[in-house]
Amino acid sequence: PQVHASMILQLHSPKGFAGGGITVWDSEQQEHFYQLRAGELCLLDHMVWHQSNQVTSGERWVLVVFCQQVATAIANCHLSN
Repeated sequence: PQVHASMILQLHSPKGFAGGGITVWDSEQQEHFYQLRAGELCLLDHMVWHQSNQVTSGERWVLVVFCQQVATAIANCHLSN
C-alpha cells in the first residue's frame, strides 16, 4: 500500500542515547536536522525526503506510524426518526 504520511513520536529512552534525530531535505535540497525530545512528534508528508539518523550509543525509542488515505463510500444510509 502507498504511504501518504508518516509520524515519528520520540518516546522516553530510559538508557539515553547519542546521535539519532531526523534529517529532512527541503525543495532546494538543503538538509535540516531535527533532534526530537521525548514527547515531540514529527509529521511528514510522503513527498518530503527524510531519514532517521544513526544512533551512536544507547537506545532510542520511537513510535513510527505510516498513514494511508483510504476512500470510504457510504451507501444506502437512511436516518429514521
